[in-house]
Amino acid sequence: MDYLKEGEHFGERKQQLIVKDVILSKANATANAHIRWHYHKHAYFLYNLNGHLNEVTKKGALELTPKSLLYHHSQEPHYNKDIQEDFDFLHIELPTEWFLKYDLSPSIIEGNFLLKDPSLQTIFNKIHVESQLADKATNLAVDGLLLQAFAQITRLNTTTEKSDTPLWVNKLKEIIREERWELLSLNYLAEELELHPVYLSRKFPQYFNMSFGEFLRTQKLERAIDLLLTNTMNNAEIAYQCGFSDESHFIKVFKAKYGMTPATFKSLK
Repeated sequence: MDYLKEGEHFGERKQQLIVKDVILSKANATANAHIRWHYHKHAYFLYNLNGHLNEVTKKGALELTPKSLLYHHSQEPHYNKDIQEDFDFLHIELPTEWFLKYDLSPSIIEGNFLLKDPSLQTIFNKIHVESQLADKATNLAVDGLLLQAFAQITRLNTTTEKSDTPLWVNKLKEIIREERWELLSLNYLAEELELHPVYLSRKFPQYFNMSFGEFLRTQKLERAIDLLLTNTMNNAEIAYQCGFSDESHFIKVFKAKYGMTPATFKSLK
């Protein structure tokens, strides 16, 4: 999967303008091109000026027609296909610094989806015009228009085309059931699911009610309890079998979770 750094995007760039932290790029994608799986460092809007294509995400395909507005949170994997004619677009990249400058969370909107509200189309038409004017007022105008866009999106409560549960969540559950948990790692799962590790780490709690680290710790402790109940191993051996760094680490984590040491737990049998 390709990783696009700051200021990068697929298609032939015709023009690029940096407005404070915001990167405005006007570009073109050739008909019949197939743009492979990739993700971007920063969140961005894609405003379709002309042409048609399908944006494929982990949740399905989104059809972009002229004047469509697409939003991608950072690290969201996707690819493009079925470009029916020359596809002209305005790519508006928003580094984390831009959000922080206005005391906004970079996760104010998460996911990848089409935004169909007509007022947003009006806002991005104006941003396109500002990118062509590129005069002394452009910096202030673009920031103001983007803040209007986020205010409107928040007001609409992101009534978008989100699905209930992404396909990768069910696949991840299958992997967890079938694989030895002690062999799992964030990088391994991300590769199997064709996701970026940062994205998976951020999204994991949303569907599993705990972080990935907490999940692994819980699995280790459950395995340790099985051994305490059915085995004559000492704490050092159990710590090794369950992937704790050493006996003291095992005892510390166990006590923090259950309020007692492994020895006390074992004495309760």
